[in-house]
Amino acid sequence: MSSGQLWVLIGLGVFHGVHPATGWLLAVSRGLQERRRTAVLGALPALAAGHLAAVALAAV
Repeated sequence: MSSGQLWVLIGLGVFHGVHPATGWLLAVSRGLQERRRTAVLGALPALAAGHLAAVALAAV
């Protein structure tokens, strides 16, 4: 995964933090795009990091 892709995933994670119902769609769409189950699992840490950042921002 390139650094650009990682930043996009973190941005999508922030979007997920603002609108929690979107996270599973983002992870599943990545898995379907790459046709690998491990791609779904690989998307989850970046989504979680973005979600954590959004929650922290909201808490501040």
